[in-house]
Amino acid sequence: MATKVTWDVDSFLARLNCLSACRGIRFSLYPKLSWNIKGNLHIKIQGCVLYQTTHVRLGYVLDGESYSLYAVFPNLGKGCRKTTYLRTEEHQTWVNRIFLPSIYEHCPFDVTQHFPRSWQEAADKVSTRKKESVWQTKTYDLNPHYTLPDLARIWQSVCHRTSFSEFSQFKGVFLVMDGKDLKLQFKSSVGVLDCC
Repeated sequence: MATKVTWDVDSFLARLNCLSACRGIRFSLYPKLSWNIKGNLHIKIQGCVLYQTTHVRLGYVLDGESYSLYAVFPNLGKGCRKTTYLRTEEHQTWVNRIFLPSIYEHCPFDVTQHFPRSWQEAADKVSTRKKESVWQTKTYDLNPHYTLPDLARIWQSVCHRTSFSEFSQFKGVFLVMDGKDLKLQFKSSVGVLDCC
């Protein structure tokens, strides 16, 4: 009797050195809190237990929505907070003073003209849809994502900006990619075993 052995990968977590590891991302400046990493994964990256460390979902990789991309902030509220999401003022600083300026520095206007100009503008887009939906029978969360095709120097700029003393709470930020529901993408046969 021959038995066929197959292997699959259902999910993975990986630390990335830069955004250029992706061919592009669809980013959100106002992500849902429910997209944060949850549950006791028993995984440490750079000494941080991810589900206990402040982080924000940047978006997902253009190759597929199965790959989420997170910015992890190991020095933000270390040991004194019970949540892993950015507080409003922290998120505003991250978007307005670090992330968006890094994007605008390296992307041409024909790309950036489609992006919100601030955290508040992104927040307004989400809440506008919710306010309008009060009169409808169904409500939909609007959480627009924007395509960012050129990633080579953006993360370097982010890391440089976090080295400024005014942004010291963001210093040491690193990227994590979380892939889920990948069984069919990574399924592979390794051969046939003869069993008697």
